[in-house]
Amino acid sequence: MNFILIGMRGSGKTSLGKRLAASLRRPFFDTDQLVEQQIGEPIPAYVAKVGWEPFREVEHQVICRLAQQCEAVISTGGGALTYDRNVEVLKPSGVVVLLVADPVMLARRLERSYPRPPLTQEPSLEAEMCALWRQREPIYRRVCDVVLGVDAQSDDEEADYQAKVSDLLILLRPFLARELALPWHTQQLP
Repeated sequence: MNFILIGMRGSGKTSLGKRLAASLRRPFFDTDQLVEQQIGEPIPAYVAKVGWEPFREVEHQVICRLAQQCEAVISTGGGALTYDRNVEVLKPSGVVVLLVADPVMLARRLERSYPRPPLTQEPSLEAEMCALWRQREPIYRRVCDVVLGVDAQSDDEEADYQAKVSDLLILLRPFLARELALPWHTQQLP
């Protein structure tokens, strides 16, 4: 079973995913990083040249490959699982975890990170994030199995991430227990 992280831009899917994967001793995959490897350039430059649709097609190809993974942690792009074809391919491979944060806080966080292509015609990043959240929240909630709030808790980013990993491990405990609870007669004997 995979653990698949979804949520808005800036919600910490990659940072939290890497730490979760390390805690569980599982491989970590980031769809955006894999897309960039495949296209050979940063996503913003690619989207500026060819548009969103070709990007979404490459993203879908990456997701189809990742759906074949077992026992991995997968971080998806913010819009990846808003497309039914990606949900149909990826969701059966694991547990979908929605990372939820205040869109205004996410906008502030994104202003400090690398530039990303706009997703709407909104006049500001804050307005864009609020509009996207209103649009995507129902889709995210329909797709997810678990929800984790990821608003900042302190000024210590590393301590926040460690606390969030601990919280997430508690939420994932029933899924991990199910994964380990194989009947004795189905287990391979040495």
